[in-house]
Amino acid sequence: MKKCTALLLIAAILLTTACDQATNSNEQTEDTTPQTDSQIEITTETSQTTEIDHGGDTENKLTDSDVQIVQLPPMTVVSAYAVGNDCEGKAGKLINRFVEDSGLLEIYPDARFFGFDCSNGEIAVGENSRAYEMWVSIPEDMEVPESLEIKQFPGGLYGVFEIADGDFHYWESLFKWADSHEDYEVILNGEFLEEPFDDYSRFNLMIPIKER
Repeated sequence: MKKCTALLLIAAILLTTACDQATNSNEQTEDTTPQTDSQIEITTETSQTTEIDHGGDTENKLTDSDVQIVQLPPMTVVSAYAVGNDCEGKAGKLINRFVEDSGLLEIYPDARFFGFDCSNGEIAVGENSRAYEMWVSIPEDMEVPESLEIKQFPGGLYGVFEIADGDFHYWESLFKWADSHEDYEVILNGEFLEEPFDDYSRFNLMIPIKER
């Protein structure tokens, strides 16, 4: 299985974060305040995230109130993979053709769609993907064409931020949020998922995380 590489300047972000932490370590004093229950609720994923108004966020900086922590359930998915120009569109056409030909949404109306970048090496914000994989969830016993692959997605913990189509620059902000969080850290070799909804007018950016 091809794994998604970090989408957005991960090496540069990690270096910047490390420098910031080194600078701040000389200024911080030990916090002896007893820990209370986590301020972030982990949600079992059952519905879309609520819409967030980003209008006043001039620096695109995210806080805990902007990001929802969800536990994605395990899923059986059909995978399509494409490379080169318009790889997202190519992978999407393969998945959409399967959905239409199989009548998937009639027999499995709760099907969910995901995509993620699989480019070999880092890509900059705004740069087109070089390779892209798309999934759609299916019933476990469903048969699929040989041209497509069935995979078992184990689920996992994700930080989720909702955007409008075209606002994919928020990937960098979401990564910085997770990388600097006190309780969570980024799973760098996980899939950085993009889940479309509302006829592809909105997306959930989903970053894989784990407890520190």
